[in-house]
Amino acid sequence: MNFGKSRPPVHQFLASLGLCLLGCSSPTVSATVDIGPSEVDYPDQWYPFTNGNQLGVDHSRNERDALVGGVVSMVDTARGHVALFNGSGLVFVPQMKRDFTIGFWLKSTQLGPDSPSWSSGPRIINADLPGAYLDFDLSLALDKLAMGCGNPGDAAADATALKSQHSVADGSWHHVAIARDGLLGMWSLFVDGLLDSARTGATGELTLPSTISFGVLGDTSPPTPALQAEISDARIYSRVLSAKAIAFLATQ
Repeated sequence: MNFGKSRPPVHQFLASLGLCLLGCSSPTVSATVDIGPSEVDYPDQWYPFTNGNQLGVDHSRNERDALVGGVVSMVDTARGHVALFNGSGLVFVPQMKRDFTIGFWLKSTQLGPDSPSWSSGPRIINADLPGAYLDFDLSLALDKLAMGCGNPGDAAADATALKSQHSVADGSWHHVAIARDGLLGMWSLFVDGLLDSARTGATGELTLPSTISFGVLGDTSPPTPALQAEISDARIYSRVLSAKAIAFLATQ
């Protein structure tokens, strides 16, 4: 697949936007850009999981409640009420068309398979359509995150596959955020409020199933292990949040 003119290395591209990967000492947002916490207001969907018997209630102003299948409410000493996923799922209707940001807290000790394919591990977010579409998934590969779109294993159709540099399946809480800028074709993974990894791919609108899930209800193709994890404070935006805004979410 031809994505057009050749692009500069991702580090150069990110630097031009004022971003850096984990471990950089430069600021993540230019000092000339004034962005406050109000940027995180008005998510399209917000599932804080604070009400034990109403886990799927959307606390945004849009009232887009999710369907809960087997998810259990529990109390965590660090996060309060959280959702426990163990072969269960939370299903919602996606609002994103081209751009999005999804942020949430994750706690797990589950290791995914050591596979080059992002669709082989336990699916944290399942937005996959069979075939080579501009869809996406977020899963576990060993103790790290794996994200991609299109047809796994196809170098052309799966040009946005990437894995996190940092572990998230270590039994501790980690804030995870994934973002896609469809104008630039940029996919990004954030861990604990900092940019962990990113790369460019196809541009344009996404092709998504009618529903997306945290965890999975039912079979996947190829078959994948059921997610075993706790999730807290899931926020979904049909726009790209700045690095500063995502860092703020990681403090909540």
